[in-house]
Amino acid sequence: MKGRKIFGPGGLIAGDRNYPIWRAGANPATLLHTELDLKIGDLDVPAGDYTIFVSLEDVDNWVIVIKKQTGQWGLTYDMAQDLGRTKMTMSKPASKVESLKYTLTPDKLELAWDEHVASVPLAAK
Repeated sequence: MKGRKIFGPGGLIAGDRNYPIWRAGANPATLLHTELDLKIGDLDVPAGDYTIFVSLEDVDNWVIVIKKQTGQWGLTYDMAQDLGRTKMTMSKPASKVESLKYTLTPDKLELAWDEHVASVPLAAK
């Protein structure tokens, strides 16, 4: 964070040209590779390669966006390439998270940054 405001009006993320769509990382779009069919929230994700974006239309209620397009720079966003979207569950960390952190467990994908933690159930189909 380096003392910067991250989310909301005037925040770092709001400066991206695709805002309120956020690349959920830096530089190239974050890649998701799965060798199994997955259920991410209420979204069916067939085995393959995808990128992860997040909709921040409401900064307190994130929506993960799974995109069919891969290999693009993180600031390139084409809604026609969305596989789908699903709501994330929001919570607050015990203390501010200085750097964006992804945590992947067998049953959950979680993103944490600043004063936000967003998670979505994950299951192999």
